[in-house]
Amino acid sequence: MVQCCACRKFSERLDRCHVKTRASGAGWEDFEFIMMCRSCHIKQGHLNWKRFLQLYPHLTDILKQKGWALTEEFGISKMRRIV
Repeated sequence: MVQCCACRKFSERLDRCHVKTRASGAGWEDFEFIMMCRSCHIKQGHLNWKRFLQLYPHLTDILKQKGWALTEEFGISKMRRIV
Protein backbone atom coordinates (compact mmCIF):
# COMPACT_ATOMS: atom_id res chain seq x y z
CA MET A 1 0.00 0.00 0.00
CA VAL A 2 1.23 3.45 -0.89
CA GLN A 3 0.67 6.33 1.46
CA CYS A 4 -1.50 9.00 -0.13
CA CYS A 5 -1.23 11.47 2.69
CA ALA A 6 -2.57 14.91 1.84
CA CYS A 7 0.22 16.72 3.66
CA ARG A 8 2.74 14.22 2.25
CA LYS A 9 4.22 13.58 5.67
CA PHE A 10 5.40 10.06 6.26
CA SER A 11 4.78 8.74 9.70
CA GLU A 12 4.63 5.37 11.36
CA ARG A 13 0.93 5.71 12.12
CA LEU A 14 -1.22 5.36 9.01
CA ASP A 15 -5.00 5.15 8.86
CA ARG A 16 -7.23 3.66 6.22
CA CYS A 17 -9.38 6.54 5.06
CA HIS A 18 -12.47 5.13 3.38
CA VAL A 19 -13.58 6.97 0.26
CA LYS A 20 -17.19 6.19 1.17
CA THR A 21 -18.10 5.76 4.81
CA ARG A 22 -18.42 2.35 6.39
CA ALA A 23 -22.06 3.24 7.11
CA SER A 24 -22.56 3.64 3.34
CA GLY A 25 -21.50 0.05 2.84
CA ALA A 26 -17.77 0.49 2.22
CA GLY A 27 -15.70 -2.64 2.69
CA TRP A 28 -12.01 -3.35 3.01
CA GLU A 29 -11.05 -3.79 -0.65
CA ASP A 30 -7.95 -1.84 -1.72
CA PHE A 31 -9.91 0.49 -4.01
CA GLU A 32 -12.24 1.53 -1.17
CA PHE A 33 -9.70 3.48 0.88
CA ILE A 34 -6.50 5.49 0.73
CA MET A 35 -3.79 5.59 3.36
CA MET A 36 -3.34 8.83 5.29
CA CYS A 37 -1.57 9.97 8.41
CA ARG A 38 -3.86 10.39 11.39
CA SER A 39 -4.03 14.21 11.20
CA CYS A 40 -5.02 14.21 7.50
CA HIS A 41 -7.60 11.48 8.12
CA ILE A 42 -9.17 13.52 10.91
CA LYS A 43 -9.10 16.65 8.74
CA GLN A 44 -10.84 14.83 5.88
CA GLY A 45 -13.48 13.62 8.32
CA HIS A 46 -14.22 17.15 9.52
CA LEU A 47 -14.32 18.55 6.01
CA ASN A 48 -16.04 16.81 3.13
CA TRP A 49 -14.35 15.34 0.06
CA LYS A 50 -15.10 18.40 -2.07
CA ARG A 51 -13.45 20.83 0.35
CA PHE A 52 -10.62 18.42 1.16
CA LEU A 53 -9.75 17.94 -2.53
CA GLN A 54 -9.76 21.71 -3.04
CA LEU A 55 -7.04 21.92 -0.38
CA TYR A 56 -5.11 18.88 -1.67
CA PRO A 57 -5.83 18.54 -5.41
CA HIS A 58 -3.06 15.95 -5.98
CA LEU A 59 -5.33 13.37 -4.32
CA THR A 60 -7.82 13.68 -7.19
CA ASP A 61 -5.47 11.71 -9.47
CA ILE A 62 -4.89 9.05 -6.83
CA LEU A 63 -8.63 8.62 -6.32
CA LYS A 64 -9.18 8.49 -10.08
CA GLN A 65 -6.59 5.69 -10.36
CA LYS A 66 -8.58 3.75 -7.78
CA GLY A 67 -11.77 4.34 -9.79
CA TRP A 68 -13.40 7.23 -7.89
CA ALA A 69 -14.64 10.65 -8.97
CA LEU A 70 -16.29 13.50 -7.13
CA THR A 71 -19.73 14.06 -8.64
CA GLU A 72 -22.47 16.53 -7.92
CA GLU A 73 -26.09 15.50 -7.89
CA PHE A 74 -28.90 17.85 -6.89
CA GLY A 75 -26.34 20.23 -5.39
CA ILE A 76 -24.77 17.50 -3.23
CA SER A 77 -21.19 16.36 -3.80
CA LYS A 78 -20.57 12.62 -3.56
CA MET A 79 -17.76 10.24 -4.36
CA ARG A 80 -18.87 7.76 -7.01
CA ARG A 81 -17.21 4.64 -8.32
CA ILE A 82 -16.40 5.09 -12.03
CA VAL A 83 -15.21 1.77 -13.35
